[in-house]
Amino acid sequence: MAVGSLAPPGQRFGCNLIVWVRLQRHLHMPQRSEIRVDFTRRRITLSAASLSSLWDRFLHLLGQLHIQHAPGICTAMQHG
Repeated sequence: MAVGSLAPPGQRFGCNLIVWVRLQRHLHMPQRSEIRVDFTRRRITLSAASLSSLWDRFLHLLGQLHIQHAPGICTAMQHG
């Protein structure tokens, strides 16, 4: 069963969890162990390797989103 309410088909972790992990890391700079403690309080068991995978997954998804929408953004910027 997927963790998080917005899990893509076939994915173990939901997009909401992927984004939350990355935001915590970016905004508050906690160590993996600190994030894992927070997850434990929320009854979510996650290994340090899984956290690293979530960070990487976020960057991959963000890159895909950028590639998909960059042409439209450039066009909009050219037209003010």
